[in-house]
Formats: sequence, structure tokens, C-alpha cells
Amino acid sequence: MKIRYLMFPLAVFLLFILAGCTSNDTLAKANSVAKTINKPSKEGSYVVKIEGEGVLVVDAKPQDFSATGGIKEFYNAIRFSNVKEKLEIGQRVRIEVDGPIMESYPAQAKAGKVEILPTYKPDKADLTEAQVVKEAVKIADTKSNWFPAIRYVEYVEAEDIWKVGIKQEENEYELVIEDKAEK
Repeated sequence: MKIRYLMFPLAVFLLFILAGCTSNDTLAKANSVAKTINKPSKEGSYVVKIEGEGVLVVDAKPQDFSATGGIKEFYNAIRFSNVKEKLEIGQRVRIEVDGPIMESYPAQAKAGKVEILPTYKPDKADLTEAQVVKEAVKIADTKSNWFPAIRYVEYVEAEDIWKVGIKQEENEYELVIEDKAEK
């Protein structure tokens, strides 16, 4: 009987200790340097804007809410406020949320762990997917104040060009970017 009465205070004490070990000021840590792969991927989110320690990411793969009366092509977007790592526009990343998410659009949250995903670079291409998306975002910023969602990134070897599908608000368009690396 006495042991049961001791277990509750011990459990509460352990919870306080564990709560003290976490922090709301968690710094995001990038755990990898971007590698290249020769197959396209829709994994993670694209970095589309960087402002100080804030970064805006937009999912690379859309969600389809048409079965429940919603839109067919929805790109989740989150603005993280505390990313200390050196990220670049165009990179695909996976960022864990640390704490609550403010449900605006884009959503707002603090970043936990940051993983930089490999970038796509076809064997015959000069540019990487990240370089192409960075250029596409720069062009998209001149067309609208709204952030772009990257619908697709495709290398056309026969023409030595990249095609990038962009969605900004209700507008959808395609950009063509020459596969020429800056020297």
C-alpha cells in the first residue's frame, strides 16, 4: 500500500524533470549537406522564402481535398520562425515542428530538426533542381506578392531546358529555364 502512494509523487517528479529538459527556444539543426540524386522526388517541402531566421516552406506534393468538397490541388505551407541553419531558396527540406502550429495560411510554427534532402540532378544536366527552383522562385516573385507552390520540376534533355510548373494563388503557369550554370 505504501509503495502505491510513493509512485504517484515519483511519477509527477519525473514529469517535471522531463518538462524542464525541453525548451521552447529549440534551435533547428541541419543534419546533412545536400547531396545529389539522379531521380526526381516529391519528398519534403521547397524553401521558397528566407527572412532572417524565418523560412517559408511549401510542400512539394499537393494534397487532394476534392472528395470532401475542397480543392483538388492544395499545397501546405509553413513559416518557421527560428531556423538558424544556412538554408537556400530552392532546397527541398523536411522540418519537424517544435510546439504548436498557428493555423493561418501559411501556418506558423517553430522548427525542430531540419533535414536537407538530396537535390535532383539528371546525369546530362548542368543545373540541379535546387538551382532551377531558386531561379523559378525569383521569377515568380516578380509576377505576384504571393508565395509560389512548385507543381513540378522537369528536365528536358533533348532541348537542354528545365520546365517548372508554378501555382500562385489561383494562377498556374510554366517557366522554362535554360540549363546553363553561371560561371
